[in-house]
Amino acid sequence: MYIDPIINGIEISDIRKIHERLSAYKNVINMTIGEPDTDAPQEVKEAVAYHALNSPIKYSPVGGIPKLREKIANFYNEKFEGNYGKDNVLVTVGSTEGLSSTLKTILAEDDEVLIPTPAYVGYEPLVRVARAKTIFMNLEENNFVLTEKILEKYITNKTKLIILTYPNNPSGITLPEEEMAKIVKFLKGKEIYLLSDEIYASIAFEKFTSFAKYYDELKEQLIIVNGFSKSHSMTGYRLGYTIASENLQSQVKKISQYTVTSASTLSQYGAIAALDYCSDTTELSEIYKKRVHYFVKELEKLGFKCLKPKGAFYVFATYKTIEKFKNVKSFDFILDLLEKTELAIIPGITFQVEGYVRFSIVHDLPVLEEAIARLKKYIESK
Repeated sequence: MYIDPIINGIEISDIRKIHERLSAYKNVINMTIGEPDTDAPQEVKEAVAYHALNSPIKYSPVGGIPKLREKIANFYNEKFEGNYGKDNVLVTVGSTEGLSSTLKTILAEDDEVLIPTPAYVGYEPLVRVARAKTIFMNLEENNFVLTEKILEKYITNKTKLIILTYPNNPSGITLPEEEMAKIVKFLKGKEIYLLSDEIYASIAFEKFTSFAKYYDELKEQLIIVNGFSKSHSMTGYRLGYTIASENLQSQVKKISQYTVTSASTLSQYGAIAALDYCSDTTELSEIYKKRVHYFVKELEKLGFKCLKPKGAFYVFATYKTIEKFKNVKSFDFILDLLEKTELAIIPGITFQVEGYVRFSIVHDLPVLEEAIARLKKYIESK
């Protein structure tokens, strides 16, 4: 039977493949998937439980409960200098559905989508499904920092969209505000969308500048994607949102409706509670900051060179600085490490960068100490 060649050519991500192999090991330390180890706030769980018991749980309005959309707009206005109303907000089934519905709306066959490396693994397959083409911008020679000058080199008459992720997955780095301003000035008025994936914006280790600040300059071009999975440990609630012009959202809403009908009503009640009672995520950011900084320090003692994270809960490090590993491919490195030590991490090639590996720092200090001990033993055994 016929299968669309594009779909047939897409594989389950390396992250999931590696994660699924872990059941074969008895004492594995899993540093693969970016799922917080902290639980959702008690206020969120109580709100969901209350409404499950006391409210009729019907279909949500397409695009989300108006009260939640308004609260999301207000949250972005107050925290990230936005200028939004509820009609700029579309509530989605996780940020991934928001990405998917948006790309299907704005991309056509042969359009080009620019993504800087290291690049989150989930973008490129969604671009392919939308019949467009991904162009990866190699930033390794510039310490993985995007600049307006680099971006300009990649722009063609086929460029339709630029996807940026800050704080970045897998590196945790952010974009300097002066470069953001230059990029905005360069893009203003062009027929090019800028999609800012800010799913880790609430786990920043210092002041984070959202592209929402530039809404007035990029009104019809700017798309923001975010959600509650990372900021409130609500991964299983599957609730995200996009923020864009009212005109664009009226179109994306059609795709979202015919893809998922609407997001979970119960999850939306939980999200309302999250914004009402738990919008300040400073304490959570401090937990991850402490862990990440510890892990970077210990990795560098072992000879790794790390990008310095300014948010999220990842460490992206190269082992090429360790002589015995400088010619080893990242997939070979992580598979041998898993086999010899039962420490599971992700190869850099998954993010379009060879010679690096990603550690997901979603464990408390004792587990991180054991992970470092296993790495040290592995390196010394070679």
